[in-house]
Amino acid sequence: MSSALILGALFFLCCMVLFLGVREQSGAVDVQTERRSSYLADMKKLIGHVSYQRLMLGFLFASLAFQMALGNFTLFCIHVAGLGAQFQYLILAILVSATVSVPMWQMILLRLGKKSTLFIGLPLFIPVMIVLASVSENFPVYMIMCILVGTSVATLFLLPWSMLPDVVDEFMVANPCCRAMEPLFFSCYCFCNKLGGGLSAGISTMTLHLTGYKTGACSHSGGVVLALRLLLAPIPIILLLVGLVFFYLYPINEMQRQQIQQDQEQTRVKSQMLPNKDDVRIQQRTSKRNSFQSKSRTISSSSLRVKNSASQLRCFPSTSVQKHCIASTSPPSHNASLDCTSEPPFYKPKWRSQSKLAVSQISTHQSSLKSNETITWV
Repeated sequence: MSSALILGALFFLCCMVLFLGVREQSGAVDVQTERRSSYLADMKKLIGHVSYQRLMLGFLFASLAFQMALGNFTLFCIHVAGLGAQFQYLILAILVSATVSVPMWQMILLRLGKKSTLFIGLPLFIPVMIVLASVSENFPVYMIMCILVGTSVATLFLLPWSMLPDVVDEFMVANPCCRAMEPLFFSCYCFCNKLGGGLSAGISTMTLHLTGYKTGACSHSGGVVLALRLLLAPIPIILLLVGLVFFYLYPINEMQRQQIQQDQEQTRVKSQMLPNKDDVRIQQRTSKRNSFQSKSRTISSSSLRVKNSASQLRCFPSTSVQKHCIASTSPPSHNASLDCTSEPPFYKPKWRSQSKLAVSQISTHQSSLKSNETITWV
């Protein structure tokens, strides 16, 4: 119970460190060239990439070999080597050696390159397994061999994972339109690791069942002992050799990796001139808002202009009527002209009047205005 709580707390702590400590940075993007494709189309391009095919198959066979050998190591130590009481010390030696060997392989990687370092560390597993399958009831020899096994395990879990980003960079350089495909690369790669573990467990269980292995039995037949020896050394060695062939066909070496980095740098320099994704979204929102505001201002100004023109037409007569007013209010009286200019009469526009005065009625009305010295508009 306590061990489960400790493991759960460590798992939760690692998840929180990953969630709070890693920030995804949105890089520059070309809005015109970016496009979204379907999942099946992306998977087809991913599986069709030669570098990724060979790296993934090499990692699959190498992982299958290591997990098959280490998965049957417990039964081998108990029923074949006679070291069941010291088994925990052997496992502890493997884990400590693998942890300590990671910085050593990192330094070798920087000097020799990834592919060369991989071919130094993984083949070390082959003679160690041969010695373990040949020797029995010799704890010092097993301890030394377990230290070497841990060193080779560190190579498996460091080098192939460090080669995957190079494949991703090569794919991005070859397919600039395909973006945000890193999750597919890493998920398929992790699936190969889990697939290797499942296949190793299935093959081992089926082989032991066919040879007559019985759980809890103190002694087993020669067929079970032979099966355990085969599952510890010969079959994993063959699988590892197949994986090494795929790693040998892996096309990215140090020169190509440097060329890919140069291409990536050129692409990065060009992308600095492109807008950021967040900036593009903000700019699009701002442009929409500005266009809406400009349209609303145009509509309001046009409506205000129409209102002003309508009010002017209501309050002031037209030019021809003003001329007629001045001509009709000329002397004999000065007050009459003042009344005409100071108090502009109400003018009814043409388009609102439904009838027109006849010319004779207008002349009669003008004569009455001259007699009364006042202006009245009808």
